[in-house]
Amino acid sequence: MNFNYSYYENVRHDVETLMDENDEFFFGLYADFKNETIDEWVCLMCEALWDTNCVTGGERGSYTFGDSEAAKKIVLSHLDEVHDAVSHYIYGGVHGTSEEASAEIVEHWLSNDWEWLDVMVRQYWLTIVLYDIAEDLDRNNMEMNGEYYFKH
Repeated sequence: MNFNYSYYENVRHDVETLMDENDEFFFGLYADFKNETIDEWVCLMCEALWDTNCVTGGERGSYTFGDSEAAKKIVLSHLDEVHDAVSHYIYGGVHGTSEEASAEIVEHWLSNDWEWLDVMVRQYWLTIVLYDIAEDLDRNNMEMNGEYYFKH
């Protein structure tokens, strides 16, 4: 396992690869949001990609193709990112009350469900990556066409 693994770089690569391979679909999403906000585009993209196996592993519950040991190595070598993802999971309000979310995380941690924890961290990074991609798309459009793509 490469311990130079970067959740951010890995998720970004997976999103960009998926966008390149499905450019008609993603261009349609992008084109539909001309003059809308980056927040609206990121929200739509999160909905489209949240459970996508090749980005987060969320649909099948494993990005590492059932290799719990690989997921364990990744998670344990990135505890700072796990901490950030756990905080977001608990206090983000998406997963019920903070008590319910905390109990769910503890349950997965104590049962050594490394794949679930890895997916949770990847889903945390997805939103950050999508904002960065949107800002890059917006900046590139300004450079090429003299105007921002998204509403500012």
